[in-house]
Amino acid sequence: MLGCATEPPSWRSTRLLDPVARSHRGDGRGRWAIKDERKSTVVYAVIRTGGKQYRVKVGDVLDVERLPADDGADLSFEPILVVDDDGNVHSAASELAGATVTATVMEQHRGKKIRVFTYKNKTGQQRHQGHRQSLTRLVVAGIDVGGNKQSGASSKAAEKDGE
Repeated sequence: MLGCATEPPSWRSTRLLDPVARSHRGDGRGRWAIKDERKSTVVYAVIRTGGKQYRVKVGDVLDVERLPADDGADLSFEPILVVDDDGNVHSAASELAGATVTATVMEQHRGKKIRVFTYKNKTGQQRHQGHRQSLTRLVVAGIDVGGNKQSGASSKAAEKDGE
């Protein structure tokens, strides 16, 4: 049965003439979904702040551990890894020497409250505690890969050209 929703993997890409291929949805129900395998034109970088690493691209909004900056301030991060739109991965120190990721601070806020409860059996000992992490909300404004800069305006234009 060609075109069946549960056709075997050996038949899935032989009947397609366009750049769209079929792949398994992975939900355990044995159905096949259409997956677009067209080349992406997005530049992304991996930055480190607050002891964590974040994968960012232009226009992303992310919450990081509190940074000492006012609302509206511009911050720059030195990336650990940059993937260019051609699929080139820049990870060597010499390649990343001029690379920067710029972000703008939207607001300083506190995260969701976490409740901590400790209990020891047969002694009646229990303790309640709560914690709210102080966070900084950032908007990624641009990624500069040593002369190849992608900013918010140019990425929106690239998305419109791709559509």
